[in-house]
Amino acid sequence: MIVSNATARLTRVVQKDEQWAAKRREEARAFFVALQQHDDLLFKANDDLSSATITLAPLEQMWQTYLTANQTSIFAALAKNHMQVMKAELPVLQGLWASRKKIVGSGAPSWTLKDPQGTSYSLAQAGQQPVLMVFWSRMSWESLMAIRELKAMKAEYEPRGLLVYPINLDATDKDAIDSLAVLDANMVTLRNTDPNLLSMYGIPIGVLPAAVILDRQHKIADVRYGWGKRVFKELRTRIEAALQP
Repeated sequence: MIVSNATARLTRVVQKDEQWAAKRREEARAFFVALQQHDDLLFKANDDLSSATITLAPLEQMWQTYLTANQTSIFAALAKNHMQVMKAELPVLQGLWASRKKIVGSGAPSWTLKDPQGTSYSLAQAGQQPVLMVFWSRMSWESLMAIRELKAMKAEYEPRGLLVYPINLDATDKDAIDSLAVLDANMVTLRNTDPNLLSMYGIPIGVLPAAVILDRQHKIADVRYGWGKRVFKELRTRIEAALQP
């Protein structure tokens, strides 16, 4: 079979494109592995309440190792930028961890809050049942994700004795009611307007959603900031521990 020059050139172009795509896939894979390592370091620091902090050294070493091995990667610039962002964000994260370290293990501050119908709920009414509180707002996308997951958590854990209290921070009850309706979340939410309650539970203003687990003695077993699969997984682990007799 005779192959024309045009066909031969096209074949070389296609092969070159395939090689380029394969190289980009490998570069992308290496970059996302580094991102996973980055997150692992942060979560390890978040879970290590003995220190409740992290320095830049492990992160810098991890990213430098990546850059040494991937100097020509199209993701190298992103890696460098990621490190710069980390340097700017680290003091904020350290502040969150310090707040968490200070509050975990202490007795839970008391509260009395109302639902949209005006019914009062208080921590004192919980007796010796463990409690999950999730502070949320319709203005936070992660909060809405948390409410969606909370439906399943209520169905799974409330029959086992866990009390689940979504606590809304929006300006009006209607904001919360509308959000729950859109999310098809048929649950009671309480509303808090006192910023001091957040600080008493180690939650900085604006950090939402935030979840607090209380054990049967109503000591603070854990405080978690944000949402996502990993946070959700850690919450479940600590809820299981709080449910033990």
